Amino acid sequence: MKFVSEIFGFNSNFQDLNINERKNYLCPFQEKGTSCDPVNKKSNLIDNDGNKLLNHQTGACSCNYKSLGNNSFKPVIICPFRFLEKDQNKETKVFKKIKDFFYKNDEIAFVKEVGLGPYGQADYMIAKFDKKKNIIDFGHCEFQADATTGTRGIVECVKDFYNKKDINKNYSFGLNTKATIKGFSLQMIDKGYLFQKLKKPSIWVMQDNLIQIFSKIYNLQLNEEKNFNIKSKNNIFILETKLKENKKDKKFDLNLGRILSTNPKKIQNALSNKETIPEKKILESIKSRYKHR
Repeated sequence: MKFVSEIFGFNSNFQDLNINERKNYLCPFQEKGTSCDPVNKKSNLIDNDGNKLLNHQTGACSCNYKSLGNNSFKPVIICPFRFLEKDQNKETKVFKKIKDFFYKNDEIAFVKEVGLGPYGQADYMIAKFDKKKNIIDFGHCEFQADATTGTRGIVECVKDFYNKKDINKNYSFGLNTKATIKGFSLQMIDKGYLFQKLKKPSIWVMQDNLIQIFSKIYNLQLNEEKNFNIKSKNNIFILETKLKENKKDKKFDLNLGRILSTNPKKIQNALSNKETIPEKKILESIKSRYKHR
């Protein structure tokens, strides 16, 4: 069934509305007291009477969905802030993994939203310090969530949740996964070439299902890395994440998986070498959609 699986960080099957994050519409993954994204998580959609469907942020972190190639429904991350989950020591899990793998003996910091001129903006740049606290090197890091279509279904689901209705049913939304992949793959190539020339790693944090579809659509082979080698031909790294239900805490836990690698040329080649669709099949598609006037 298609519904919002996490609302303000908690499993939507856990219907308590007295949790601080749900009462005050706060993001549980950013700094304490930070509001859920007011731009992308608040809707102006209205009902038949002209009233707003929801007067606050949806708080939708992930949605229950059966993605391309999957046989079952699972929570799919739709908000990049979801990747900021912390461990028991209050350390951001993905940042710790990146440090341990790429910068094990170094002092680093993640600097948010750094401009890269004609290459756009980086979600994070990784600053590396010397013993005098001077920044002497850097790396690149992006978070990539999936995107939804039919936002009304998401808003209606959260509205029902706050009205204490059963939301375990199919709501009218979808995932725009192919468009998501088209968007970030071009960024990967563009930024990948930039950081390849600069001999810096470009690290992307994604959920397992998005990686799987990305690889399958372009027939792209990703290498699993056990150790980081700065001299490797592959400078694009993908940190795999998974969501696993934690019934005890009424949440889903962000688990970290493999680190995979590729480079911009391989992605570019995969894009240009996609299988050609037979002319006959295209003609049939046109005929099936054509309407006589």
